Amino acid sequence: MPLTLKARPSLEGRRYVPGTGPQPSAYCWLGEGPGKFEDALQKPFVGPTGQFLDACAEALSSRFGYRHGTYRPLVRVENVTRYLPLGKELTAAE
Repeated sequence: MPLTLKARPSLEGRRYVPGTGPQPSAYCWLGEGPGKFEDALQKPFVGPTGQFLDACAEALSSRFGYRHGTYRPLVRVENVTRYLPLGKELTAAE
């Protein structure tokens, strides 16, 4: 019996991290793959990189007249791979 995507997370100990935001969207933030924070919360860009992108987007959105926090629902956010890459450990030191 071939492995399916549904079987993959339980075999690897990783969770599926879907993209968020409107589809289609005028803008898309695309990452390589989820990290430990994304794997735990099953949402893309919620770790340190997501915080950095949020700060950059806030600065840009205020410059273009958007209110604080209004940019995230307008942007599609996802990763090329939907699972934490194999060999990437879920350690507290990360």
